[in-house]
Amino acid sequence: MKKCAISLLALFMVAFESSAQTSEEIQELLRGQETGLENESEKLDQNQEDYVQFDAIEQYTQSPLQLNISSEAELRSFPFFNENQIQSLLEHRNKFGKLISIEELQVIDGFNAGFIQGIKPMLSVGETAGQKKVTGSRLIHDGVNTIMFRYQKNLNPTIEELSFPGIQEKLYLRYKYQLGDRIRFGLTAEKDPGEYFFQNKRIKGFDFYSGHLIIKSKSLIRQITIGDYAVQHGQGLVMWSGMGLGKSTDVIGIQKTGGIIKPYTSVDENNFLRGICISTSVRDWNVDLFYSSHRKDGNLQMEEESETISSFQTSGYHRTDAELEDRKSVNERIVGAKTNKSFGRLKLGGIAYITKFSKAVEKENSLYNQFEFRGSENFNYGLTASYLYKNTNSFAEIARSLNGGMAYLAGSLIHLHPKLSYSFVWRKYDVDYQALQSAGFAENSKTANENGFFSGIQLKFPKNLMLSAYADYFVFPWLKFGVDAPSSGNEYLLQLKWKPKRTFESYLLFKTKTKEQNSSSTYEMIHTLEKRKHSSIRWNIRIKLNETWEWGSRLEHSFYKKGNQNSTTGFVLFQDILFHPLNSPVSFGLRYALFDTDDYDTRIYAYENDVLFSYSIPAMQGRGERMYLNMHYRLSRLFEIWLRYATTTFSKENPDSEVPLGVREPKKDLKIQIRFRF
Repeated sequence: MKKCAISLLALFMVAFESSAQTSEEIQELLRGQETGLENESEKLDQNQEDYVQFDAIEQYTQSPLQLNISSEAELRSFPFFNENQIQSLLEHRNKFGKLISIEELQVIDGFNAGFIQGIKPMLSVGETAGQKKVTGSRLIHDGVNTIMFRYQKNLNPTIEELSFPGIQEKLYLRYKYQLGDRIRFGLTAEKDPGEYFFQNKRIKGFDFYSGHLIIKSKSLIRQITIGDYAVQHGQGLVMWSGMGLGKSTDVIGIQKTGGIIKPYTSVDENNFLRGICISTSVRDWNVDLFYSSHRKDGNLQMEEESETISSFQTSGYHRTDAELEDRKSVNERIVGAKTNKSFGRLKLGGIAYITKFSKAVEKENSLYNQFEFRGSENFNYGLTASYLYKNTNSFAEIARSLNGGMAYLAGSLIHLHPKLSYSFVWRKYDVDYQALQSAGFAENSKTANENGFFSGIQLKFPKNLMLSAYADYFVFPWLKFGVDAPSSGNEYLLQLKWKPKRTFESYLLFKTKTKEQNSSSTYEMIHTLEKRKHSSIRWNIRIKLNETWEWGSRLEHSFYKKGNQNSTTGFVLFQDILFHPLNSPVSFGLRYALFDTDDYDTRIYAYENDVLFSYSIPAMQGRGERMYLNMHYRLSRLFEIWLRYATTTFSKENPDSEVPLGVREPKKDLKIQIRFRF
């Protein structure tokens, strides 16, 4: 799932349209990757940002990947290479030596001129800053410092939002230092709306602080990581820090590839490790030894005269006394190691770690959650493998938790013809498999209680027409929340994309998903299951009018049917205008959208461009209109400013029982961001 996992990076490039660090070629290469994020937001029912992926793309624009000396692990961490390209590049280097130019990639299997042109700004074949000896003078003169501050406020807060005692603004501050790929240091501070800011003894300044220091070398210890970091391994069945994207229109990008240890730069206050990691190589085995001690939020309760945790609080909000009481209430310690080695085209890897909590987890006993983790200690381990044979890349992972629960995954990417590719993933996650740090390929948000088979195909026709399709069948062997019996479902996607030239792109997408949930009948003493079917059809077009202006449009219709009830519907129509002249310090983007949905079930998610290192995927529900304006002004090579204003206005004819007179107040959001580099 290499390409799917980097959709965040793709969208960051689109948002950073006029920056000198990016190029129009990269934007063209990555256009249309927003469906992975939209699917993830719909599954989690929230707008989740993953700054870890954003940080990776900034790293390579500042310190390009060195094609001639990068190790296999470093090549695998580059978000745009797949396994076939990595192995072909390594074989070419072994056989012919160093590349003379980046364009030489065209003679290597898996690379083409358009792809190379798109990622060229992030590649190098010459000496980079990271190869030079680190001296005190270079630390001062060659290092790049970045300070970024973001201010965000809802200009029309609700009564509930006004009731919180803290200030209404959302604040984000970040400092970063980078010396090539040898030394990286960063600090992040953030507070959410309604949280205290120098107003409460419990919170000193910002609500959340994060920092990291990474030092790389070519010696036995190749990397030392101190502070907050992300560990990603195999296919995510055992451990995967950060967002793990799943199904998308990139049907052959299903394989995850966990690379080297990465710094954690996001603001999710739970999904990372905090401590130290030492990365070394022993007889060609890459080994990462990691230790973490991280205080997390947990809902406290008294259980037989001892304090326990009923559940983990993952929202990150600390606005009320109850939320502050749960803040950092349980300490999580993790000690573990992961390793991998290449035997030519065969890759083997393993991971094992122990998790201990300072307070036991004792969830409320319900029939659906009786197999979920309870206690204060867990042990997870697993093995992963991949093998590249000609045009077939196969991969697999097996994992086990302390209680004996197992998880299995296997899949292949098969290039049957230069114009035809096929992929599949089979997974089986036991109902009692317990891995709190996992993010495997799944329909569920958890890597447990699911069996499934995913199959995708990509076919390229003449005239630059491409067909992408997948089918996913899944079974949940045990109960779930709101599903009082074992259940099953399926999902189908079909996309036809036409790109006759670089300045024009259009696609038609159809997606439908059927799942079983408890019947909505109020007359049943015992719930039976009924099918819920959600379908949508989308038409999207984007045209580059000239070197300065770009226009885009989308029409999407949503359908939802619950059992034998009548179908509900919804639609969204929006227009985009982008202004990004190459030699101008000013650029902007404007969107105007109309939406009309019958209910919550027919809500529609749509990705929106935002300021640098941020994005928005609002759920449009009800009847109304939405507009946003993004502006970017580059005062100099060192100083930039972004401004974003978004407003959502609801129709007065829109009935809403939760709001007096059935009228919702408009939503108005302001966001200002500045970045200074020196």
